[in-house]
Amino acid sequence: MVKEASTLKRNLGRALLVATSLGLSASLAEVAFRVHLASQASSEGGGDDGWYERYRHMNTTIYRASSDEALVYEPTPSTSVTMEYGEAGFERHGIRSLNDVADMPSPSRTRIAFVGDSIVWSEYMAAWDALPQRTEEALGSAEYEVLNFGVSGYDTGQEVLWYERAVRPMQPAVVVVVFCMNDFFVMSGPFERHA
Repeated sequence: MVKEASTLKRNLGRALLVATSLGLSASLAEVAFRVHLASQASSEGGGDDGWYERYRHMNTTIYRASSDEALVYEPTPSTSVTMEYGEAGFERHGIRSLNDVADMPSPSRTRIAFVGDSIVWSEYMAAWDALPQRTEEALGSAEYEVLNFGVSGYDTGQEVLWYERAVRPMQPAVVVVVFCMNDFFVMSGPFERHA
């Protein structure tokens, strides 16, 4: 019994070490990425090519303050702005799409909803290159409809609220939640603007 307790304690210690190491590695990678973006924004085009201002304009245009204090901000329906990679914005349901999506799922296609932050929204990418759209392409768009409910900067709590408000009414058969280490806290331009 003492040996079993000792083995359990050792295994828990190892699991904690692995979890801590992964968390630290992911946090350092996130910091390095943000530093890279900041240095890229300030060094391109001889100091400032307007990237930061375009990004701020995008966030101001496609997001609005939410009436739900816990959400803080939300997609502005039927808005878009032209970025260097193409159109960025949302259709009328708050889905990142260039076209309006039908309220009810088609009986001949399985509707899948992706929920998450900028990884799902696929920031800095054209809408057709976003993770959900590439998934639909891989699965086959004749049989599957994959909707992009990603909202840049949302943490897991906001994603739950966004699911209840925007995703559930669209009646998806499957919901995929994409989790990133920074989902423990809000970290985005829209949050800074509306908080």
